[in-house]
Amino acid sequence: MDIKDTSFLGIDETGIYIQTDRNTSFLGHIANHYSNVPPHLIQNYQKVFEEKANNNNKKRKFSNQTSLYDYHDADELLQRRIDRINKALLKFFIEDVINRVGVSKFSAIVSDNGSNVRKALQHPFADKLLKKVNILVTFFRNNTRAGKNILNLNVIIYFITWLLIGI
Repeated sequence: MDIKDTSFLGIDETGIYIQTDRNTSFLGHIANHYSNVPPHLIQNYQKVFEEKANNNNKKRKFSNQTSLYDYHDADELLQRRIDRINKALLKFFIEDVINRVGVSKFSAIVSDNGSNVRKALQHPFADKLLKKVNILVTFFRNNTRAGKNILNLNVIIYFITWLLIGI
């Protein structure tokens, strides 16, 4: 029996090739549930599936996808997908900052919740932070020479980080 012979479209539990009558449900079962099925059998099943999908007269959304192997890059993502991506990125960046700075340097993490903001403002860390930011803003507003030298945003960010947490 030639393994590459396409007339043998199935395999049983023992790994022996069997002749089938091209029953697509059986082919689907074989292609999905047997790990030792040769690749040419899986490809044959995929071709049969594509042919049946093209002959189906059900109404479906028009797509210019020509085969099962073409994947489209959509111009627009769904809003819920964008929100999920943003949530994952925000979580990653917050964890990264906390790990780099150290948990002991954080006294509170504030969200948009008003009660959390009030609690954070009662903490002395918030007062110290606001005072340091006001000192910086006043210095750069009143000193034109310093104002000209702060064109590089990275220098400002590093300077503020150094003042606040001593990195």
